[in-house]
Amino acid sequence: MPGYVPVPGEDMELHTNTVHRDYFATMGIVPADGRVFDSSDAPGAPRVVVNDVLANRYYGGQAVGRRIRADDTELEIIGVVRINRRNGVQEEAVPVVFVQLGLDFMSRAFLVAKTTGP
Repeated sequence: MPGYVPVPGEDMELHTNTVHRDYFATMGIVPADGRVFDSSDAPGAPRVVVNDVLANRYYGGQAVGRRIRADDTELEIIGVVRINRRNGVQEEAVPVVFVQLGLDFMSRAFLVAKTTGP
């Protein structure tokens, strides 16, 4: 996080989820600030969506338009979503960066699908 100075011993690990641009709509997640990926975002574009935990911790809640550096690439934060839990209801939410499918290599993946039936 450009400009952020961690406190001694602070865990700076960020979790990354690579998602299709329809992921948020499929999961019923609406942006709390900014926007989520849409058809104007080409796969591989240097734009990301973050969760509110990351936005609050590193940017005082004002993350949209700010940047995250990943290796030699600067990624623009276009939106913030509220994700209350990670990997189940028992785990506290952690800072998460959502990258659009096509920008990040994945060695494994989980499929999330929405159906009309039970």
